[in-house]
Amino acid sequence: MVAPGPIIIELGELDAAHAAYGYEGRAGQAVRKLKFNRSTSLAPFMAAEIVRVATGLTYDFVCPVPIHLLRWCSRGFNQAELLCAEFPRSERQDLLRRIRFTRPQVGLSAQDRRTNLVGAFQSQLNLAGKHVLVIDDVVTTGGTARECAKVLKSAGAARVELVVFASQN
Repeated sequence: MVAPGPIIIELGELDAAHAAYGYEGRAGQAVRKLKFNRSTSLAPFMAAEIVRVATGLTYDFVCPVPIHLLRWCSRGFNQAELLCAEFPRSERQDLLRRIRFTRPQVGLSAQDRRTNLVGAFQSQLNLAGKHVLVIDDVVTTGGTARECAKVLKSAGAARVELVVFASQN
């Protein structure tokens, strides 16, 4: 797998975005196998790569992108939670809650991706001055990450960065 160049996404409320790999080739295959084929044996390697990318970043918490309970029930796991497993438990926090079921982002146009998740997340925590790393498997347009960052910043987070296993940009 080859590490990508700079990630080019609309950052919006995100302060920065980082990826271990580009989505092409084996990295994309790993993401698809984990998420759609339930190949959870890939998660430890992917999680270690996310920690590698996060090394040197300053943060208070890591936060997996939450999935809706209905999606969790059909898949059996949240891939973003699995990708946080290599971080110390004291750093892993469920800072966000998925409050609205949405269509999967796969197959949506860039415009639909930007609007599909509006209002889907909630945080009732006081994150004043905290730096948060949002963890996910893949970034395409950045719509999910921007919506998470918007909610985290409205809860007081001073800085929100995205760390993903693969970037489609």
